[in-house]
Amino acid sequence: FRTFLKLKQGADTVLYEPFAPWSTGDQARMFIGMNELEIEAQNPAHGLRTNVLYFVLPGEPFAGL
Repeated sequence: FRTFLKLKQGADTVLYEPFAPWSTGDQARMFIGMNELEIEAQNPAHGLRTNVLYFVLPGEPFAGL
């Protein structure tokens, strides 16, 4: 997946993509549970923390939400 955030910095508008491998200054972490996977990206320069949590759905014809 890809996530895009449009940020206002004074009079400027900046496009930020958390979880992008080329992002500089991001700190990424991954958490793995029994039925879930969570990824987190922190960008101190923008003051943002973005989390995505995936759940496994047993018995469903798709992998997760």
